[in-house]
Amino acid sequence: MYVELEIPQQDLEIILPPRNLNCNGVESWVRIVHIPTGISAISNQERSLWQNRERALAVLTSKLFAIMQRQGVQQLADIQGEILKTVLNQPIREYQLASDSANQGKVLDLRTGIETTAVAEVLDGKIDSFIKAGVLLKN
Repeated sequence: MYVELEIPQQDLEIILPPRNLNCNGVESWVRIVHIPTGISAISNQERSLWQNRERALAVLTSKLFAIMQRQGVQQLADIQGEILKTVLNQPIREYQLASDSANQGKVLDLRTGIETTAVAEVLDGKIDSFIKAGVLLKN
């Protein structure tokens, strides 16, 4: 799905790779940052800077459009960037790893308050209890 959203050029920061970084090849990645919200997109899949710039801009546009839909706003300028920055910078879980076998570590999900002592399982990706608690919290 292609999204038509006009982003003012002064709201964009385009970051290119430094010149002469790699003597064996050419770096062609591009990172674009939407300054008011701090949302960024990077592309390094294409062979040229121009194509990567277009791809990164398309990804950034779709991210901003999704945020606009989530916040229920009609204009790009109405996005509440400060709320976004605080939500994106908040930690999700707190890990306390045990230093010896006498002490058990624990993992605390800061959004739901769920706590578990199965640290190894959580680090292996078994976070179903946190996901279920998050879904129940939203409902």
